[in-house]
Amino acid sequence: MNGDYRIVTLHDEREICRLHDREMAEAILYDLQEGRITEEEAEKIAASDHHELLYTFKTNVKTLLQTLTPR
Repeated sequence: MNGDYRIVTLHDEREICRLHDREMAEAILYDLQEGRITEEEAEKIAASDHHELLYTFKTNVKTLLQTLTPR
């Protein structure tokens, strides 16, 4: 069901944002867990248009692949 991807705080289960796209929710959650964005930034990204979210996701994948690629 759409809209079921919620990002919540662990300590009080307060909703930070809700998304319709699983990949975007995972990308935002990853950035939050890594400390790369704040809760407020996550809210803004989730509320923005799809293109900004897609860019964020692609950037995360590129960074992750660079981290995993042996040098």
